[in-house]
Amino acid sequence: MQLFRRRLIACLLPAGLIVVAGCTGSDLDEYHAYEPAPAEVDSSDEIADPPAVAETEAPTPDGPAAENNDETDAADDSPAVAVADVEPEVADPEDETIPDTLPTSIEEAASEITQTAFPAPLPSADEPREIKLLVPEKEFRKEGPDGALRVTFEDLDLLKVLNMEPVPRNAPEYFPDWLKNLDGKRIRIRGFMRPDFGSENIRGFILARDIEACCFGPNTKSYHIIPTILKEGTTTDYIHLRPFDAVGVFRIQVEELTGDDGELEVAFVYVIEDAEVLSN
Repeated sequence: MQLFRRRLIACLLPAGLIVVAGCTGSDLDEYHAYEPAPAEVDSSDEIADPPAVAETEAPTPDGPAAENNDETDAADDSPAVAVADVEPEVADPEDETIPDTLPTSIEEAASEITQTAFPAPLPSADEPREIKLLVPEKEFRKEGPDGALRVTFEDLDLLKVLNMEPVPRNAPEYFPDWLKNLDGKRIRIRGFMRPDFGSENIRGFILARDIEACCFGPNTKSYHIIPTILKEGTTTDYIHLRPFDAVGVFRIQVEELTGDDGELEVAFVYVIEDAEVLSN
């Protein structure tokens, strides 16, 4: 049994664990401001062509229809006329979106822009949480002919029980009595089978909390998966993405594996031994 458990844990090692686009300087190098020489400036260039003005504004004997045509032509030939006819929007002084105060200097304006575009970073998810007891008491009901205690993965969630993240090697030292007292008790827990050890006549498997943990989801925690070893001389077949009950002896047993960074990480917190699968 001990040899198989170690092999089971060892097999889990491989399975358990702006672009900013800018502008180039080529366009700027090709830009040249044009300043006409004084000799080239002619007063006629600054004044609209008199014949053209007289031609568009002169009245015709055709009456209103001609006036309408003149207005249309003026609008087509001179966009400035159309723009001048549009009244600019004026902000409502009672509009709540207008700030009470405006920046009084370039430095203040730059500071506001910086704070808006680059807000302060949020706390890192890797920062350890303060460990504190959130569930001081809990009771379990007996279920089935063998009187196994009905336990759920929610009951074993160390983030919800102890605000524990990440899980340290000495995690059991912080466990409340009700959780410590589960050690050695026969429990009944529902989960999914993770496909780590084949599909037929398997002696053990990983019991996972949900589909994400079952299929190596990125948010899987060490208390979301439990190595499960079947009763001596019994086997089972892989159950594909279907929840089932497992009954067995619950053990608090922290196991560490080497992570991708070469450091030891807590891979499992619990183990179930002498188990049987209830597929109904």
